[in-house]
Amino acid sequence: MAFTINGIGSTYYGCRPLLDGSYVTTKWAVILFIPLFPLGSFRVVQASPVWGGVPYSRQTLTGQRVSLDWRMVIRAYGLMASLPLALGALGLLKWVADRYM
Repeated sequence: MAFTINGIGSTYYGCRPLLDGSYVTTKWAVILFIPLFPLGSFRVVQASPVWGGVPYSRQTLTGQRVSLDWRMVIRAYGLMASLPLALGALGLLKWVADRYM
């Protein structure tokens, strides 16, 4: 089970649906909600039906450890690498706009 206090701990990122209705997610060690390294991947299956017709109100999920989903890991690292690049590009555009316009 993932547990985070003030952005430090572990959490699940990513979701790859499978044909049987279950999905695979990866548990990450995080600081300030930024994923540092993967702790493992899990196949999540809904063990009980949705209660009272309200989604996510009362349901039981079971998790089974599976081999690490490397595509999900590479996507997470790629997203985290692209954020500083995007912020840098925005800063460069602002600098150009301030200087030449």
